[in-house]
Amino acid sequence: MFLQRVAKQGTTNAGRILLLVLFSVISVFSQTQAKLVEWAQDPIGTRVGTPKPQLLLKDQIDGVEIEDLAVAGRSISVGQPFAAPDEWIRSLTARVRNVSSERLVAIQITFGFPDAGDGSPEFVICYGCAKVEREKGVMPGEEVELKCPGDEMYDWVKGRLTEKGSISRISRARILHMFVTLPNGTKWFSGCIKTSDPKNACPISAPRTEN
Repeated sequence: MFLQRVAKQGTTNAGRILLLVLFSVISVFSQTQAKLVEWAQDPIGTRVGTPKPQLLLKDQIDGVEIEDLAVAGRSISVGQPFAAPDEWIRSLTARVRNVSSERLVAIQITFGFPDAGDGSPEFVICYGCAKVEREKGVMPGEEVELKCPGDEMYDWVKGRLTEKGSISRISRARILHMFVTLPNGTKWFSGCIKTSDPKNACPISAPRTEN
């Protein structure tokens, strides 16, 4: 009888442990629901647009190449879901290479959040937002990391998103456009950027004319 009670108690404890493990897994999963980084379906750009002073609107920026996108240091692919905690956008980064023949002063990618609906705040990752980075620039062939310029920017975006509901429901970040600043003040501007990995390639927008 004693052995039976011990065996029964052991089974009960094992059941409790299993339930605790399952509960922990479910809790973790709820904090790491699927997220996604995506291109806009109709990226900002043009193939036949009229040049504007110091702002060159391009169908795709080819002078800068995205080498890697990451969240919390882990590589991700555009359009492929990945697990991440609620405040995942804080650690969103891009590693880019200057594949042009010119020194670049600053590089910036801007994201929007479809889950937030109309009036979504824009989130920026950049290299060159800080004065020391602008002074150094990005030389031809050099790689740099684009990241959130600071807590003030993130706290503002988080606050705006929270006004529209819990930040935990923000599961998608959409690439809106890139700005690249040259030493003479000229800027390259486009919703498409060259990528080293074909899986991350941008769907270049169809040609359109200006009215």
